[in-house]
Amino acid sequence: MTNLKDKLLGTLGGLGIILYYSLTFIFCFAPIYFLPISLWWVIIITIVAFIFPTVYGLISPILWIWGLVETIVGPQGWITYVFYVLFVLWLIISFIPFVYNLFKAFSKNK
Repeated sequence: MTNLKDKLLGTLGGLGIILYYSLTFIFCFAPIYFLPISLWWVIIITIVAFIFPTVYGLISPILWIWGLVETIVGPQGWITYVFYVLFVLWLIISFIPFVYNLFKAFSKNK
């Protein structure tokens, strides 16, 4: 994401930084929104995501998949459709490259 941050900063300046942090917040908050947890857990997870991005990177797949399950089971509306789009983007941006690199690392060890 740092590369995206640099591109947005170089292209749009200050507006690019605002856009970058807005997208980061949306991608952090989207899976948490649908989880049946209290507001305090939402605040704690969001703070952890911004202070310790590596920790959030480790728990992110769990939150996204749990959020997807809760979204599918729950009532459908426009916000759930937005979540589905964000979930597909998350798969493309984060999860698919992770799985690809994981398989590549294990295949080199043999």
